[in-house]
Amino acid sequence: MKKTLLVSCILAALVTQGCGKKDATQHLQDAQTFIGKQEYSAAVIELKSALQQEPENAKVRLTLGQIYLQVGDGLSATKELERARQYGADINELSLPLAQAYFLAGQFPNLAELSKESGISATNLDFVQLYQALAAIEASEAADAKAELQRLAQNSDAGIKAMASAQLQIMDKQHEAALTALSGIPANNPLYREALLLRAKLQNVLAQFDASVSSFNEYLKINPSGHQARLLLAQTYVAQDKFKEAGIELDKLLKLFPKQPLANYLKAVIAFEAKDFQKAKEHSEVAINSGLSSVSTRVLAALAASQLGLGNQALNHLQAVRGELDSYPPAQKLYIALQLQSGNTDAAQEQLMKNQAAASDVQLVSATAFQLLKQRANGAAEELINKYEQGTETKSEQELLAIGALKLGIPGQEAQGLSLLEQAAKMAPKEQQPQLLLASAYLQQGKYKEVEALAKEWLKDEKMKVQGLNMLAFSALQQGNDAVALQYIQDALAAKSELPFTYLLKAVSEQAKQDNAAAKATLETLLDKHPQYLPALEQLYAMTRTEADSSALKRTEALYKQDAANYNVAVLYARMLVDQKQQDKALTVLEESKQPLAERHALHWALLIEHERTVKKDIKASLAVAAQWYQMNSAERESVYTYIRALILDKQIEKALAVSTEELKKSPKDKVLFGTQVQLLAENGKNDEALKLLATLPAEEAGKADVQFIKGRILLAAAKPKEALVALTESYQQSQSTMAALMIADTYERAGDLTKAQQFVEQHFTTKPNDGPLQLFYANLMLKSDKNKSIEMFNQLLVKEPDNVAVLNNLAWTLLDSNKLAEATQYIERAIKLAPRNPDVLDTHGAVLLASGKVDAALLKFEESLKIRPDNAAVLLNYADGLIKKGEKDKAKSILDKIAGDKSISAAQVNALKAKLN
Repeated sequence: MKKTLLVSCILAALVTQGCGKKDATQHLQDAQTFIGKQEYSAAVIELKSALQQEPENAKVRLTLGQIYLQVGDGLSATKELERARQYGADINELSLPLAQAYFLAGQFPNLAELSKESGISATNLDFVQLYQALAAIEASEAADAKAELQRLAQNSDAGIKAMASAQLQIMDKQHEAALTALSGIPANNPLYREALLLRAKLQNVLAQFDASVSSFNEYLKINPSGHQARLLLAQTYVAQDKFKEAGIELDKLLKLFPKQPLANYLKAVIAFEAKDFQKAKEHSEVAINSGLSSVSTRVLAALAASQLGLGNQALNHLQAVRGELDSYPPAQKLYIALQLQSGNTDAAQEQLMKNQAAASDVQLVSATAFQLLKQRANGAAEELINKYEQGTETKSEQELLAIGALKLGIPGQEAQGLSLLEQAAKMAPKEQQPQLLLASAYLQQGKYKEVEALAKEWLKDEKMKVQGLNMLAFSALQQGNDAVALQYIQDALAAKSELPFTYLLKAVSEQAKQDNAAAKATLETLLDKHPQYLPALEQLYAMTRTEADSSALKRTEALYKQDAANYNVAVLYARMLVDQKQQDKALTVLEESKQPLAERHALHWALLIEHERTVKKDIKASLAVAAQWYQMNSAERESVYTYIRALILDKQIEKALAVSTEELKKSPKDKVLFGTQVQLLAENGKNDEALKLLATLPAEEAGKADVQFIKGRILLAAAKPKEALVALTESYQQSQSTMAALMIADTYERAGDLTKAQQFVEQHFTTKPNDGPLQLFYANLMLKSDKNKSIEMFNQLLVKEPDNVAVLNNLAWTLLDSNKLAEATQYIERAIKLAPRNPDVLDTHGAVLLASGKVDAALLKFEESLKIRPDNAAVLLNYADGLIKKGEKDKAKSILDKIAGDKSISAAQVNALKAKLN
């Protein structure tokens, strides 16, 4: 009984539930109510519930498609409307919304197919064909749509007629007329939404921004998912500088589409205007990576990166659009400046020559020309300056100063440069900068009378009086007139000078009088008042550099710690550190300054090169840095010399010779280059060319000691010992140099005239009795005639230089040769501790061990020596002797056969060992 009751209750509950459930028709009715209230999300829920019950209900599908169309979801609308059609919806009820959905979704080919459908009424077909024409316009095929639009412009439907007429007016660029035509489309017309969007766009084109904003907002109320309209609205706000309103619309879009290119670009514009350069950079790069790689986007990304100090990134962005920068003058100028900063001077010059607007910017022109002059591209610098001068009729004082200063650095144009500076000074007689620059130019050219005349004019102006006295004092010091200089300095002090240069001059004057204590006190007082006055720090360091607690070094270190980014301070501090033998610390100081390559100091480059070579042991990397410095600033002589030295160290002698030849053409009076060229020719075996080059020197120059020495060396290399002796003797008579003496004595010895060699060295000792290298040579020379004298000389040398490896080695060998094995062992063991990898020391050690009967140990030493110098005949001879003593006669015979006939060893010694093979 209870069970039956339970089942009945369950059935009753199920029946009750079934009676309360809505069917598809009720869901559709409720959806229509929600649609009337524009509550589209609730309507969609109702319609989807209806479709769960009746998935093939065409009316529900049609209604759902129309809702999607209303909210701007073209793809979803297309999907539902096509299903409605599949399930039997009336084609005339369906054709207009389906045409709108295809158009909204961009499915233009489907529009063409829809227009071919049978059963569509004439009116509906006109709507479909209008959308088909609009699709053709969107696809940039307006010409194909024109005839259809002309037909539709005669249509009886007000909406079709107005839309077609407006599109035809747009084709003829009659935007005002098009806007007027659109006003004929009533709000209840199916084309009203498209008309509203087109109206907003036309108002935008006509710069009617307020009206355009109103139209876009009205459109977005009807179609809140109109993302393109929202994007255009944001763009319009940006055009009106309404960045806050634009940001609100863009945030809505970027939430849905975070990588939308135009939205990111507009967001970057807003961020840049707000000086949030990091955000501007991020958004512009998203836009670029998403396909919007336009000139304006690249320029914006470059400007943002530049503001963040990311020069290389900025340059990369501008490089991508370099051919289109003419339309963006500020970006063009930035591009040229970045090219300069990265060392691409040629590219910067090329851009300036092509672009008149940029070429009229004196700062860019002067910066580029300056870099060109640093690279000794004087012709290119001249060409650029000429272009600027030709394009600028009237020049300001600052322009005259900039161009004048540049011309001072161009050979042959110094007079023009000076003339321009004089013009600038006349234009602004009361301004200090042009007057001081002119005075500096006079000083550079040694025109002291002109400097003094100019400075005396300054004395008439109370504001310039102290400057005039300082300049007169400095000019007098330059000419060695210390007393006159002191009087001017005292006059400047009497005039209550507060200029630090006055006190620096006072210190220099005191130092000239040997009153170092007063000079030091003056500098210390000056630096207490002006702690950042670098010339005073430099002068003080020169006076205190050997002191254990140099105040200049302490002051400079403190200054550097306060402002590590100040490159001038960093360079001065690094120079002091190098002087204190702290090269690694000096390099760290300079590297931390993050100075652009083109602006690095010579010391910075030199330390980098040395670090690669000596610390990292990387000759190639050292050469690469030297090449970079040379390419960026070959006008700096040290960069040329360093590059050539680096090539030589890398054994690229021919390339070093080519560089030296080219540089000597540019600077024929450069003595360092001249000497380098001669030596490189000689090292390349081109002795005749080297001698010919030396012969081009004026007689006075050619007769100097260093030139005669080089000539003697080359003549020796050319196997002309007699002529070499003449040149070396001439050099020696002037200088009594150790190197000349060594080469003369060595030449006599090689010629077999031991007596002359001995006499010459002994004569040399009368003037230089403690000449170590000659004493070592003399001790070795005496081996052939007086071993005891030789041993005596070696011992004398060891008193002065107990760790001289060459002396220890040669003494050990001499003692061994004199059968003094115990003493030989003592000296060679000292030598091997000092130089365990020296091939001569290893050979001597092996010979001593062999004489001591330690054959295996001796062979190991000979083998170590031969690893370093595999073909040394003297060591191979000793090695063969050791092999014979070990019983390895076949191997010994092979070695003896190999070295037989070598002129560096005695044939008798070879034959004596060969006799032991039998």
